[in-house]
Amino acid sequence: MPYPGVTVRILDESLVVSNSELDSPTIGGFLGLPGNHSMKLFAYNGPTGTEAQQGYYYVENLADWFARLTSFYNYNYPGFSGTNGATLAARDLLTNGATAWTDEWYHVHNFLQYGAPCYVTWQDSGATMDFKYLDIDVVFSGSTGNGGTPAHNAYVSSMIDERASTPNPVFGVLAVHSGTTITGAMTVTSSPTSAQYAAAAFGEKKHFNVAGDPANLIISSLAPDVAGCIARTDRESYPWFSPAGARRGRIANAVSTTRYLSEADKSTLYGARINPIFNVPGEGILLWGDKTLYTGTSTLSGINVARLFIYLKKTIAPIARGVLFEQNDQITRNLFISAADSVLADVVAKRGISEYKIICDETNNTPEIIEAKTFVADILVKPIPSINFVRLTFTNKDLSSTL
Repeated sequence: MPYPGVTVRILDESLVVSNSELDSPTIGGFLGLPGNHSMKLFAYNGPTGTEAQQGYYYVENLADWFARLTSFYNYNYPGFSGTNGATLAARDLLTNGATAWTDEWYHVHNFLQYGAPCYVTWQDSGATMDFKYLDIDVVFSGSTGNGGTPAHNAYVSSMIDERASTPNPVFGVLAVHSGTTITGAMTVTSSPTSAQYAAAAFGEKKHFNVAGDPANLIISSLAPDVAGCIARTDRESYPWFSPAGARRGRIANAVSTTRYLSEADKSTLYGARINPIFNVPGEGILLWGDKTLYTGTSTLSGINVARLFIYLKKTIAPIARGVLFEQNDQITRNLFISAADSVLADVVAKRGISEYKIICDETNNTPEIIEAKTFVADILVKPIPSINFVRLTFTNKDLSSTL
């Protein structure tokens, strides 16, 4: 029998706020599964608060995301109240595949690591109409298991199509599970009709949990990371630059990917317009593709060009709104041309387009058009595509005679 004494136990359930890149001007959007309402748990002021009532909330950064996690411990949700709630939440965040809410929590977390803020909702098959038209630049799929990927893809696609024909389109990143058979005929589940505004990320990454515990790595879809690479691109360059490659395509907080890709796999994926992500020795795990899901042969098959047109729509549409109810004459047309020209010239200077032309005169504003109270401007642009293939030729030709 042991002699009387005191036993002291220390349980390490600490949560460490992850590192984040510098602030990005890009705003993300995440649509949680409606069935479990897992993202509703993190609405401030409890389930009856303002955020819960409006159906979405705005997360500024990782510190805000962790603060919401801490605050949620005190709410009276089943199994998550008081000290017991804190213990359960800490345990679940440290264990891969614990619950649906931890899966979604990490997907938002992974996007926030790239320095961009994020709107989050948990509403119906997509979101409330208010959420769908918020000032969001990129939405991303957000579940790895439990059959969540197809549903999340559908929600992202719904939002893309909802806004595609408006002056404020949104770009989306869909997920393709690493267990998918890689063939030339493979397709992306629940793709949007407006495929030029969507890209697909193949596979998942293994990454540290919030305690940095290497013994319990978390597995998450790479869709939030590709959206994060887009946010990084907007911070370091411009929307019309590719988010892929060694300069802007580095995947944050990745120990490894869940599937090794052979050279044939990479080629097959890219041919199917699905962007591969893999380890490049000496450089890290990189996004190695910048294709959209657009099946046509135009430059809209590139993420950078698709986002160029989103930028042009967002910046020139307000100029066009400015001519509404003005006199339909040459003075108004000249004012529009001048304002649009300043936008396009700036994009030329920043390497987005090589040349452009604005046609807004009597050739397309005929007397019949004017009589119909219509204003017409045709803007022709020539985008600068990204480099997808580099060909180097080395030769041992004797150059002594030319030296």
